[in-house]
Amino acid sequence: MGRELMGLASCDDDRKAIINFTIVAAKYFNDQVTVEKINDSLKEHGQAPLTEEEKKIYGVK
Repeated sequence: MGRELMGLASCDDDRKAIINFTIVAAKYFNDQVTVEKINDSLKEHGQAPLTEEEKKIYGVK
């Protein structure tokens, strides 16, 4: 349901959806997007932490 609300329904990759949702939610609440926040979200959904390549793609530190 959250993916549809955030306009991510077309995202067929759950991992990308989790990352994108976390980024959008942080920006919505004027919060800083960090690797730790994204990794926490991924962990909650049984996913591995961000890779170095993903950190570069999403521009998070």
